[in-house]
Amino acid sequence: MSDEVAAGNNQLQCELTKDEISENNNIRALIWNVKNELHRIGITDSTIETYQSHGFYPVLRSHIEHGLIQYSAEITSKLYIEAQKNSEQHKTRSNTVKRQIIRKTIALLEDYLATGAINWKYLPSYNLRKLCGEYSRLLDCYCSEAIRTGAVKESYLTSVKGSIRSFLFELEDANIYTFKMLTFKTVSDRVTHMAQRYTGGLSTALQKVRAFLKYLYSSKTTELDFSIAIPEFVAARRKICPGFSEDEIEALRSAADRTTPLGKRDYAIMTLAAQTGLRACDVASLKLENINWRLNEIRIVQKKTGRALALPLPIECGNAIAEYILTARPKCSDSHVFLCERQPFREIQSKSIENIMVRHISKANLAGATIKPQGFHSFRRAYGKRLLEAGTPLDMLSELLGHEDMDSAKPYIAVDETGLKFCALNLVTPEKVGGPV
Repeated sequence: MSDEVAAGNNQLQCELTKDEISENNNIRALIWNVKNELHRIGITDSTIETYQSHGFYPVLRSHIEHGLIQYSAEITSKLYIEAQKNSEQHKTRSNTVKRQIIRKTIALLEDYLATGAINWKYLPSYNLRKLCGEYSRLLDCYCSEAIRTGAVKESYLTSVKGSIRSFLFELEDANIYTFKMLTFKTVSDRVTHMAQRYTGGLSTALQKVRAFLKYLYSSKTTELDFSIAIPEFVAARRKICPGFSEDEIEALRSAADRTTPLGKRDYAIMTLAAQTGLRACDVASLKLENINWRLNEIRIVQKKTGRALALPLPIECGNAIAEYILTARPKCSDSHVFLCERQPFREIQSKSIENIMVRHISKANLAGATIKPQGFHSFRRAYGKRLLEAGTPLDMLSELLGHEDMDSAKPYIAVDETGLKFCALNLVTPEKVGGPV
């Protein structure tokens, strides 16, 4: 324990004066009361000591430095922001734990200040935005009524409130703080804007908002039923992942240091993925006996589909794998091609392959690209796109990628802009519609 922390702990252990005890929000009295509550509910001495060193003392020190003797939410908020920045800049487990302790300490102090008790197990969302008075009151009324009538289960309440809160915040952002100002156009516009934040689950969220608007109408809070302004059906959102470009693939492979065993392994993995389109799980499970060096061929049973797959082994890819096996791969009885760097030597996991991509994307400065790469699968997308651009028939593409059916090739067709242009229909001018053929 440092001298500074020890001095802070001594300050916390000093007896309180009568004046401090009489002040409801005196910082030392508040910390003292929370510590007593922790003892009362059975928290261990070692845990309390940890919170004292990394939570209570930093809070007390911050107040003393600003010349304050009463609890200040502004001071503790600044303290947490500093801890969060430090955790993000220096990503160590120690800094992450300290940040969590600071946040939990602030929650305990504010809990006791508001209610005279603490909730050790519950940690509220940090800096949670609050609704205006009318919206907050009506949302609480709706939730109570929904639970009473059985329309919403209590276990589902948090999700329901979250969706409705998002819609109500949209109204506030448009400077609408009362339902008397609501119009059908406003509801439609704010729902459209709200939808942009959803990557999935939009249909369910809108269903909850629609039910809330129906409640407002049935309770005569609004004169009109604004729920009809929300569409009944929502089209599924499709995200197109174009995969790596040729330059990006070359940048990623160049980022691997081939003078080291780890770099040779990573280079071989990325080259294999780029030139065969194998999934991360199949690269991880690839065994020495799956490679036929005389025929330059790879034969595997795919992890995802369970189907056998035979692929040609390009010369550059075979050389990269051979270099790793002959000069860098650890000597052990495990038959998998790609092994972990450290003992005990064992097959590399799919998650580790994804981590390899994160590391090399950072090295190659691809993280700031306009279209952000999706990780290891971007090699597979790029491979499929190259096959289509080379005129490979769709059934052959599905065979090479190991798809169970041709519908799985749709994402690859979507990123082939050149091919899609041939599918475009000419626009017919109005005067020719219905004219002679």
